[in-house]
Amino acid sequence: MQAALEAAREIGNDYYRARVLSAVAERLGPEDRELLQAVLKAVRQIGDDYYRARVLSAVVARLGPEDRASTLQAALEAARQIEDDYYRASALSAVAARLGPEDRELLQAALEAAREIKNDSSRASALSAVAERLGPEDRASTLQAALEAAREIGNDSSRARALSAAAAICEPRELVEVANALLALVNQDETLRAIESLAPQWFLFCKFRNSSPFSELSQWLEHYSRGARPRLIGALNRLVNVIENIGGRQALEEIASAITDVGKWWH
Repeated sequence: MQAALEAAREIGNDYYRARVLSAVAERLGPEDRELLQAVLKAVRQIGDDYYRARVLSAVVARLGPEDRASTLQAALEAARQIEDDYYRASALSAVAARLGPEDRELLQAALEAAREIKNDSSRASALSAVAERLGPEDRASTLQAALEAAREIGNDSSRARALSAAAAICEPRELVEVANALLALVNQDETLRAIESLAPQWFLFCKFRNSSPFSELSQWLEHYSRGARPRLIGALNRLVNVIENIGGRQALEEIASAITDVGKWWH
């Protein structure tokens, strides 16, 4: 492992050096403190802020508690130095993934950095990543900011992706707020992720939306039926349990038969 670390230090390209250092770190554990400290030293010499932040975030998973906080702080600082909004959001998301509600100070710093991102899509992405790690006292306001940023995105595909990412961490009551925006975007494949998030919470979601589970299901499937067949089938796959709970086994069999018939027409 020492030889691999020394070889990594000799690599001039930041991208490849970062990949090798990440691979070395993955094979180490908290008991390898001396080697991990050497990896950290090598990582801090990476000139590119984005690669440095990403690898520092990866190394954190291998560290003991005595080194974790300072390394996360360094990763966060590197992420904040990145000028490109997309890469800054990506690096911040990687750092946030290593944090928990107990890291409130670091999460607040990550949240501040995410809010400073100018691009709506990148800001929504970073805010959603941070919101997922926050405790209940901070989560709601951050998620709200992520949803607001997502709604401002002009490109339909990017807006659907951002809204679906936010929906993945929403409570049923919060999902009600984004439902209509997502319904307007069912022509985008990215909304299938939101359907996946909605399905397990369907009945509670409908309660907060003041609609019956059947009428809500009919509305979503009707919207999907206007678009591409693979997207409709993708939505049906994600809603199988909902359909069975509402209409029983017979409903599933009838849908399966209808899909088979349509498939024959297409051939």
